[in-house]
Amino acid sequence: MLLSVAFWSSSATAIKFILPVIPVFEAVAFRFTIAATLLWLVVLAASQLRHLRALGWQPFIAGIIDPGIIAVMAYVALTMTTAVHAVVIMSTMPIFASIFGRIFLKESLTLPVTGGSLIGLAGTVVLVSDTAMGSKATLIGDALMVSAVLLICFAQLVLRRIARDRGHPLLMTALMITGGALSGYIALGMFGEAAPLAWAAEANTAVWLVFLYTGTFISAAAFFFYNFALRHIQMGRLSLYSVLQAPLGVALAAIVLGESVSTVEGAGIVLVIIGVSLPALSNFLQARGGAPTEAPPQV
Repeated sequence: MLLSVAFWSSSATAIKFILPVIPVFEAVAFRFTIAATLLWLVVLAASQLRHLRALGWQPFIAGIIDPGIIAVMAYVALTMTTAVHAVVIMSTMPIFASIFGRIFLKESLTLPVTGGSLIGLAGTVVLVSDTAMGSKATLIGDALMVSAVLLICFAQLVLRRIARDRGHPLLMTALMITGGALSGYIALGMFGEAAPLAWAAEANTAVWLVFLYTGTFISAAAFFFYNFALRHIQMGRLSLYSVLQAPLGVALAAIVLGESVSTVEGAGIVLVIIGVSLPALSNFLQARGGAPTEAPPQV
């Protein structure tokens, strides 16, 4: 799970790095094509294809939404906001998932969850409010990223049990990523450039390596590790790992992209980390005590 979180923490930075060269919709479609090709080769090598009928097509349908449509939204958002804003907003997923659980599943909200949600939401407001003149972050970009997080929470609310109940994490991940690739190609066909791969001649080695990294590690490996972890780690403990996304992602954005963090942004980041930490730590302590817990997955 630590590997999944590390890869996802680097996602915003890696995508932000390649987007000046690779058009948005090609980046989405080709990223998932690389990941799906790798996963299906491993599926064949591991003789997992025989489990396809038992697993069903629900993971493929789920993949059209998450990671497919969500990736399209996030990539577009990253053209209008910074990697720092993106990774911090994405780290609020457990907060929104708790609220969705209360609204749609009538799940109870404990004091740590309620307090953490309020603090985290306040931190998000503080973060997105710092879009002063000259800033590369915009309210539109931040709002689109928030919308992607909300869609993730809704999709996981309906589909998150597939990973735990169906088994076969490798085959399930291959189906999900293939669904994501389909979404990418639909977006590419509707909004993409007239001449696909026109950027290939301009891309330097660094761009190619980072692009391959998004397809192999951020997509194929991270999703597989997460789906595998769901069956072996208590949900209360899983939620604890989400706390790491913001500090890791912000540090990478600063080191790789040279993005700076203003005082206001820093205050927002601290509030978000505190907000995510409170319910995550509470779930972890409950899990250690043997109490059943339910926590949202990370995407």
